[in-house]
Amino acid sequence: MVLSVLLQCGILFCVCVVVFTIIFMIYIRLSEERFNVKCKCTPRLDGKTVLLTGGSSGIGLETARNLARRGPRLIITCVNEKAAKAAAEDLIATTGNKDIHYRQLDLSSFDNVQNFVKDFNESFDKLHILVNNAGISNADNTLTKDGIENTMQVNHVAPALLTLLLLPKLDASKPSRIVAVSSKACKYADFTLKDLNSAYYIGRSLSSWKRYANSKLCGLLWTKALSRRLPEGITTNALHPGIISTKIYVSEKCNPVIKSLFLFVLGKLFKTTEEGAQTSIHSCVSPHLEGVSGQYLSECEVSKTVPAFEDFEYTEEIWKATRSLIVSRLTNDTDLS
Repeated sequence: MVLSVLLQCGILFCVCVVVFTIIFMIYIRLSEERFNVKCKCTPRLDGKTVLLTGGSSGIGLETARNLARRGPRLIITCVNEKAAKAAAEDLIATTGNKDIHYRQLDLSSFDNVQNFVKDFNESFDKLHILVNNAGISNADNTLTKDGIENTMQVNHVAPALLTLLLLPKLDASKPSRIVAVSSKACKYADFTLKDLNSAYYIGRSLSSWKRYANSKLCGLLWTKALSRRLPEGITTNALHPGIISTKIYVSEKCNPVIKSLFLFVLGKLFKTTEEGAQTSIHSCVSPHLEGVSGQYLSECEVSKTVPAFEDFEYTEEIWKATRSLIVSRLTNDTDLS
């Protein structure tokens, strides 16, 4: 009897969570999302070299597909090398661009990031566009082997390291662009500077959603600080792709029935991966963004974001804290100047 009541209560709780989530998603859809926004820019990228992280699936793959049709040398990355290879073969077949390459890149490892950059510098002589697209959500609240909370490292700290290591290549290829795929989720962050102390942060036991939002906030503010440090000829901007109908929002541990329902609702309410790629594409190719740096884009136009984005002192604090965290974890004399 007691077991039956508990089971019923558990089912009722799950249903309430699903209903609340769906109502919240509908609110977000109606209040903040626009559909059918297309990047209308037509510039070719012949002779350019583009590096796009997380290019084997989702909006990364669709961004890569559009850019590949414009004729650049394109390098995509993925944690899984087989997935990266399959995506590269798909891009070659669907775009006709033969100059497409793939590399394995694991942002949860500083050693892997440094080895990737070493290989990239030896393999490619230029870099005109860097798209920091790769990211994770719904990750466990654990530390990487570098001692940093997993979501924070993959979504913010490691892309920052990657960008800093590739700056000499970007500088040698000017004019060049750095594009950071952020998220409006940063509006829901619950973050303090102390949270870059990973032991403290892990102890807070925040939900995966909050940790995702926090990582996107840090990446956004770091991009603003980076824009003030770049030499003339290199620009950096962040963007919100929209809420996309992908599996990134659903944990693999989720109940299969709830997972299926959630994905069904996502598919009906939110953008496809092709629609979600449009602002990334726009940020890479728009002639109107030549020389424009330190901005936040949404729906293929400059937009407003969290107030902290315009807070000079706070963005500087994020920059310094991130750099200090990176330096403290590097095991060699890597130059980050």
